[in-house]
Amino acid sequence: MPSYPEIQNSDVRQISEYTTLFIEAEIRDMDIFLRLPCLAMLKVFHFLPIITYGRPYKVLTSDKQKEYVSKWEDSKFRVIRDFIKLFRYLTILSFYDHPLVQKAIGVDRGRYREDSIFRRLELIKAIG
Repeated sequence: MPSYPEIQNSDVRQISEYTTLFIEAEIRDMDIFLRLPCLAMLKVFHFLPIITYGRPYKVLTSDKQKEYVSKWEDSKFRVIRDFIKLFRYLTILSFYDHPLVQKAIGVDRGRYREDSIFRRLELIKAIG
């Protein structure tokens, strides 16, 4: 989580779940010619640390995860750097789109209807 705005520990899980659902929905909505390479890169990203760290990405410690992402950000291959950049942008977008984060930074959503992305994610979550 970014250091700004300060988010209560009780809200971190909800925001993280929202971010995950947001990114999953964005990938699901991609045209197939973009979705398939993106999903393939996600698999590579997840399993490649087995060679270096002996474990897939999801079970690495937080420090090792940061180190691994940093290696991808600094890769000499543009496709790898762009892949990380895409997920960084999607994560930032979804984080600051969350109502709890917007409330923490002083955005008054009370006078607006919930945006379509949040409604769509709630629907996806309800459907399962």
